Amino acid sequence: MKTLTLLAVLCLAPTVAQAEPPQAVAPSSHLQELVRSQLQAFDRGDARAAWGIVSPGLRDRFGGPDAFLEMVQLGYAPLVNSQRVIYGEQVQLPTGEVGQWLDVTGPAGERVRALYLFDLIDGSWQTTGCLLFEPEDLPPAA
Repeated sequence: MKTLTLLAVLCLAPTVAQAEPPQAVAPSSHLQELVRSQLQAFDRGDARAAWGIVSPGLRDRFGGPDAFLEMVQLGYAPLVNSQRVIYGEQVQLPTGEVGQWLDVTGPAGERVRALYLFDLIDGSWQTTGCLLFEPEDLPPAA
């Protein structure tokens, strides 16, 4: 599987790759709304809003909202001002995190699959990372 890029969970990636396959879970519109809100914040260049659901681990890694947004704009360009986002299934990972699959068409027409990772931290869902894949590596999200 060719991975295009990984967001801040580089230490998690080996665990996910070696673990059992994720199991589908009942969809949560709340997680989809969190993704939608963060993507909209990326589109507006609103670093503080995008930072709002970032986990403590990512906060430690990037130090602040501006550095986080810059990393997304440089390394996750298809997620910024995307033409189209299709929400796929949600999966429970062996790590305890929940993943939300997305099929994304970026602003230049590039297609990627994204797996947004969430963990329930102090009673609220926070993103712990995002993995981008070439679309032919995986079946369609929808």
